[in-house]
Amino acid sequence: MLDEGTITEMESCNHPARNFIDQCIGCGDCEPEEGHLNTLSTDLIMLSTDGLHDAVDEATMFEILSLDGDIETKANELVSRALDAGGKDNITVVLAQL
Repeated sequence: MLDEGTITEMESCNHPARNFIDQCIGCGDCEPEEGHLNTLSTDLIMLSTDGLHDAVDEATMFEILSLDGDIETKANELVSRALDAGGKDNITVVLAQL
């Protein structure tokens, strides 16, 4: 809904369907989205669960990811920030430096 413009980013944080999973492997019919990313050799890719992005705002994540240092330090800092914010859900962060 956020991508379609029917709700704002602020509304998406508390929307009743914010954690609704409409595609998953092993639970009936699954038509996963596919595509590709245009990446550069200096890009840093992050995969995370809502335990991180529900607790740490996007600006803070960007700030941490932009710091000098290795990706393990950055991942640990992201998890620490989520825990400091209450850590109410599973917190998973995977970083890949291209």
